[in-house]
Parts: sequence; structure tokens; C-alpha cells
Amino acid sequence: MKLYLHGLKSCAEDAGRDGAAIADAVLGGTYAMIQNDGSRTNDRVFWAFFEEKTGIPRAEAEPVFESYYREKFDEAKAASARFAETPALIRTLKDKGYPLYLTTNSLFPRAAIEKRAAWAGVSLDDFEFVTTYDVSGACKPNPLFFREVMQRFGLNPEDVLLIGNDAREDGAIRSLGAACILTAEELIADGQPDCPVVTHAELLAWAETLPRAT
Repeated sequence: MKLYLHGLKSCAEDAGRDGAAIADAVLGGTYAMIQNDGSRTNDRVFWAFFEEKTGIPRAEAEPVFESYYREKFDEAKAASARFAETPALIRTLKDKGYPLYLTTNSLFPRAAIEKRAAWAGVSLDDFEFVTTYDVSGACKPNPLFFREVMQRFGLNPEDVLLIGNDAREDGAIRSLGAACILTAEELIADGQPDCPVVTHAELLAWAETLPRAT
């Protein structure tokens, strides 16, 4: 978040805007999305907050954000982690016919998620659906975030496995009856997580033992 807000502030200043005010509005808009109750998509919640806070219309501000994601967002890659097993895991599950859904917290537009996926060595084309901020009406850890995806595709929670790294945000899916596995690397947990914790290498080895999806 520090690298993200720093880069966005710089991009806003290059466009002749008050970078600090823009960064503050983005942070506030993010918290507003986290509180969303599903009555509107997250992008509408964000831009309503942003416009009220800054007085800048979405139509005028959005090109600045798009420029940032094209030109400076990659600077935030320094705060991310990449694991060699991730592309192999996605390929293994796809080759076996398992539908994959990228349920990253829906705080960003697609341009940002495309970058983040590339940092991990995968493509959004590998997934049936991606939770960008314009298609979701909730955020983790609100179970509604996961319920929206399952209802959209008619998924039975008992057939769903979420792979994540945050015990609170990802573990919230368990309240709907779905299973959750957390990765040991980059694990975010308050106390002992309720979900099983495995390494990326263990996760890939497990995927290789799975039968083909039926």
C-alpha cells in the first residue's frame, strides 16, 4: 500500500493535481469499499467517495489512474512475492479440467489485477472469473464477497476450495461451507489459523495427485 499510494501520488502530481489529497481520497475510498454491503458495485462506492472528497469527477480522474497502472504500478512489484510453483499449479489444475476463479480482494480495476497476476507469472486468461472492483459488491472478509461468485456460477460451497494466505480474509469462506487452504509463505494469521497451512511446493505436489475433474 505504501508503494502503491506513493506512486499514485506522484502520478497525480505529474498531472497537475494535489497528490497528497488524491492519495488520501484513494485510501478513504478503499475503506469505503471494504464496508460495502452489496447494494452497489465497489467501483461505484469508491468513485462516489472520491468525487465527494476531491471534487474531481470520475471521468476526469480515471485517466490519471489508468496512466498510473500503465506507467508506475510496476514499482509496487517490489513489495510482492513470486513463487516458482504458482504457474505450474495453475497449469496442472487447468489441464485436469478444474475451473479456476481469481478471488483477489475486489479493490482494484482489471488493469491493476492484470499487472499483479503477471507479477505472479500467470495470466487472467487462466481464470473463469476475476473479482475486479466493478463486478463485486463486497470485499473480504465479508462472506458476501465469496457468495456473489458462487451464486454467479451456481457453485455448491461443498465443491469449492479456496487457496489463499490470509486466515481472516480468506478463511471467511468457511462460514459458507467451503474449504480453505493457506500457503505458509507470506501467511497472514492472527494466532493459529483454522485452515490447513501448506507450502507452495506441497500444494503443487498435492495438485499433481488429483484426478481429472468430472
